[in-house]
Parts: sequence; C-alpha cells; structure tokens
Amino acid sequence: MLLPWLSAERTARQFLPASKLLGWIAVLLLLLAVASGFLLACFYVPTHDQAYVSVRELAFARPYALWARGMHRIAAHLAILFALPHFAFLLWKDRSRDARRLAWATGLLAFALLGLLAFLGRVLPWDVHGAVSLSIALSFFGFAPVASEAPQPAVLPAVWFLHLLSAATLVACVASHLPWRAVVRGGSFARERLPLLTLSVLPVVAAAAFALRPSLGLPFDGFTPSTSSAAEWYLRWLQFLAERSLTLARIVTAALVALAVALPWAATPPMRMRLRHAWVAVLAVLLLLSAMPIGAGAASPQVGP
Repeated sequence: MLLPWLSAERTARQFLPASKLLGWIAVLLLLLAVASGFLLACFYVPTHDQAYVSVRELAFARPYALWARGMHRIAAHLAILFALPHFAFLLWKDRSRDARRLAWATGLLAFALLGLLAFLGRVLPWDVHGAVSLSIALSFFGFAPVASEAPQPAVLPAVWFLHLLSAATLVACVASHLPWRAVVRGGSFARERLPLLTLSVLPVVAAAAFALRPSLGLPFDGFTPSTSSAAEWYLRWLQFLAERSLTLARIVTAALVALAVALPWAATPPMRMRLRHAWVAVLAVLLLLSAMPIGAGAASPQVGP
C-alpha cells in the first residue's frame, strides 16, 4: 500500500485546488486583457498605412495607452501560461468524463481561442513580427506567400475583425465554462481566495507593464521568411515543425485536436489512461521543440522607446 501522503485521495485534494486556482487566475488575466484591449481599440486604425503609425504613437502621444498595451500583452501571455497547467492538472486527474464533458469542451475551445487571439494580436501592430507570424499561418494553410510581396489591402481589416470576433466568442466560452453555481453558493474559495486573487493579479500585471515595455519592430514591408524571427513561445513548436515539413506540422496539429476531443468519450479506463499518457508525452515533446533554435536565430530589429 502506498504511503498516506501519496494516496489517490490526498493527491486529488492537492491537485484540484491547485487547478482551480490556476484556472481562476487565467480567467482574471483574460478579463484584464479584454479590458485593456478595449482601451487600445479606441486608438487603433486597422488599415495597412495607418496601423503601424497608430501603434507607434502610443509610445509618444499617449503614454498611458502604451502602458495599456503592455498590460494587454502581458495579461494575454500570462493567461496562456496559467491555462496550460490548469489543463494539465485536469487532464492528469481525468476530470473530463460524464457531466464534465461540456466544461471540457468549452475549456478546450476557450484555450484554442486564447492562442488564436494572441497570434492575431501579434499581427495587428503590422511590423516585421506580424509579417513573420502571417507568413507562418498562410504557409500552414497552403497559401505560401512570396517574400517581400505586399499583402492584399483587406488582410489587416480581416485580421482585426477576426480578433474582435474571437474575443467575443472567448468571453462566451469562458462564461459557459465557469462553475457559476459554486460561485453563487459561495464556499471558502469564493469567500476567501477569489477576492484575494483579484486584488493580487491587477497590481502584478500593472507593475510588469511598467517595467516591460512592449516591443515594436520595423514597419511591415512585405512578407518575411519564417526563419527570420522566432514566433511567440506558445507557437514556436509549430514554427519548428513547419520549417521542416508542413505536412508533419499539420499531422501533429490534427493529432492534438483528435486527442483532446477523444478523451472524454474514451470508453474503458485503460484506453483513457493511454490517451492521458499520450498527452503527457506530446506536451513534453512540444515544450522541448519550443526551446529549439529557429532558423538562423537572428533577432529582428526593434524600434521604440
């Protein structure tokens, strides 16, 4: 028999509160990203000739808007960072069965939308970083752009519209994912930890936004090869695979989706255990690939304060 502190019951009591805390922190960060993004939307102009200028002006004409951009970026990155272990904890403790299937499905959709929003947000400043991200995305879907070719005028407005639509859909997914019944009833978590989390997250992100100014590359001047700059940390594994084989990148992405969707409906415990072990192995490999060097490793020129 295992030692008492390694028992399944004790492990569950330790894992589930940790997962709940991580999930609520991710939600609070998401709300902060949405609020700061609404402020930035008041200054952003989604056209090819004005997008970069409007973002650049945040550094000089509207200093508080630059701070809001920093909060928006940091909150979005931290939301992904906290959502990942939240997902991993629930995955390992097999919390996707039966009545939890809807929460599992909405959580997966919310996580995918969060990644999509972060990706689209990198394109919106319309700098060289956005050029690299857009090149990777178009290549992944079979529309390989020609280097230095200018995109169509409708591309940026479409990205902007998709960003807004994804944000609204994400808020709806999170609203359906949250355990509102438990929040309304109260309990020790709702009474004690949730207010403390709310009061802690905001000053931490605000201070980080002051200390870490968001970067801005040179203006978008045509599509850029994907090897000229590294993608964001959460998509670097996909960039690493796409550089070597687009087919492999598509297969891995499809396998991830299939694993996530199949887990709640796996009939037998052995099959569920195999799927969970497969997820752990896949996540470990993706983390390793995210640490691998991209292309020549050259850093893109930066401008800004």
